[in-house]
Amino acid sequence: MSDIGKKNIFRRVFERSVRAAAVVDRDGRIHLSNSGFQRMIPGSRLPQSILEILKMRRTFQVSAEQEHARFLIIDPGTGRNQPATLTQLPGEPGGENLFLLEFHSHFEETRLEEALQESEQRFCQLQQNLPVGIYRANRDGDLETVNDTLLRMTGYDSFSQLQMAELEDVWADVRERDNLIRRLREEGAVLGYTVHLKRKDGGEFIGSFDARGKFDKEGKLVYFDTIVQDITEKVRAQKELERLATSDSLTGLANRQHLMAKLEYELKRAERYDTPLTLLMIDLDYFKQINDTRGHQAGDAVLRDFAGLVGQNLREIDHAGRYGGEEFCVVLPETDLEGGIIIAERIRESVENHVFSGRDEASFHVTCSIGVVNAESADMDELISVADSRLYEAKRDGRNRVVPYRVEKL
Repeated sequence: MSDIGKKNIFRRVFERSVRAAAVVDRDGRIHLSNSGFQRMIPGSRLPQSILEILKMRRTFQVSAEQEHARFLIIDPGTGRNQPATLTQLPGEPGGENLFLLEFHSHFEETRLEEALQESEQRFCQLQQNLPVGIYRANRDGDLETVNDTLLRMTGYDSFSQLQMAELEDVWADVRERDNLIRRLREEGAVLGYTVHLKRKDGGEFIGSFDARGKFDKEGKLVYFDTIVQDITEKVRAQKELERLATSDSLTGLANRQHLMAKLEYELKRAERYDTPLTLLMIDLDYFKQINDTRGHQAGDAVLRDFAGLVGQNLREIDHAGRYGGEEFCVVLPETDLEGGIIIAERIRESVENHVFSGRDEASFHVTCSIGVVNAESADMDELISVADSRLYEAKRDGRNRVVPYRVEKL
């Protein structure tokens, strides 16, 4: 490293020292000083009073002989006695004798206090500027501090407003808060915890909490700090992606892959709990003619209306999906053959009685054929094959009908 580089490093280290320090000579000239020293003793020379004390106490000579001379000196700014050290600096032969003059206690305390205050101010500023909500709560979950982002997130005008709000006005489900505190006491930290919160105007949003507790020597929770992120849009986007990945874009029903996964799951559940399950295979009659005579847009409208009619006749636990083209499949958990036939007939009648319309707004009717198969335990491919065979039997027998078939329990 060059001499210039060394000098630059020395100056940076010198300036960052926690002590008030200066390089001086015997005549009291100040050759170099840091900001702390400049606040105490401005100017380019030591005050005559300090220089006389240094010379009277032979500190220059002691420093030259014993490396350091320690003494008390009055701080011109405060009038307080401050410990100080004078150290002779190594120099070139025949060169000027230079000394490092350092003030200790008061400046160090002041500098450390200023540094702490500056650090706290930077931390508070950083906390306020962060794009996430932050709050500290005591062991019982009562708020102690919050940042501005959390206030904006919840819609409150001030910390006191949020602090005084009823729990039910902030938490959509207060049990989520209780569970957070319980887990913090047991685990120390809770990451990625999803909660449902309320805004001041009553609107709800979904939050993700990363919380970490502070504990006393006995291991009891003292307080905890929490980072809050509004993940409402993220959750909605994720659900939309899941919907797009699992549903048919035209009808909104489950796509074939998702439907087969549901069927496989329900078959295993029926076998495990010894409950019945019924499968419907449905095909729209003469659908190709609709596309050929009325256009594909009319055909798409028929498929959408048909999907709605199917959904109106099903329960929450049932699953309907588009198997392919104009063919649909319905999974009916906990439903025996007779129950499946009743639901199939309801769907058939709903379709038969519904008035469809095309692009020219001319109304027309559509019918469907349905194959019904019941199995308390069966291979999925076999079940679909049997239901398909009943479906095409219904078509051969004249369409617009329901044809059932039972698979014996294995």
